[in-house]
Amino acid sequence: MSQVARSRIGVVTQLAPPGPLTDKQAVSELGAMFNACIEAAEVDLVLDFGNVSLINSVALEVLLDAQDSVTRVGGGLKIVHANTAIADVLTLTEVNRYITLENSAASATQGIESALAQSQKLGALLIERGLVTEQIIAQAVELQATTSRRLGQILVDKEWLSEHDLLTVLSAQLALAFVKLRTGLF
Repeated sequence: MSQVARSRIGVVTQLAPPGPLTDKQAVSELGAMFNACIEAAEVDLVLDFGNVSLINSVALEVLLDAQDSVTRVGGGLKIVHANTAIADVLTLTEVNRYITLENSAASATQGIESALAQSQKLGALLIERGLVTEQIIAQAVELQATTSRRLGQILVDKEWLSEHDLLTVLSAQLALAFVKLRTGLF
């Protein structure tokens, strides 16, 4: 039985399937590894396709499901070292519109790590902007320790912060644009 290699590089988790993603067992194993990462709150994922020569449609579905899952909890998925055939498949199926393709693992992790290194912690930014108090952050951090959920999600779920305010502060923290789409535009 082959194993998907899993390693941590700073805040990024790198997954490396050992071979083609064409049989049911290999695809199921990758899906299970994605689920394990999400359960462990490891949601900034880089998928290293250096050893993957082929990919099937079921694997594409697993990739899109994983991207949806990590995006919902504030993470992301990037693919590195994809060969020409896989890159062409991802382009023709338009999967590359949802999952970023990079040439190397270093470039994929660099963007995430540099943004986080230059930014303040979310709690500090929210207090600085007067959106929450230190006591609310302390309560949310206590809940975070017991639930393994992200701080922002706890604040929104407890209605201590609006989702719009959270997304605005996160966009400033990560130097990413925040765009709110109206229903029917996507």
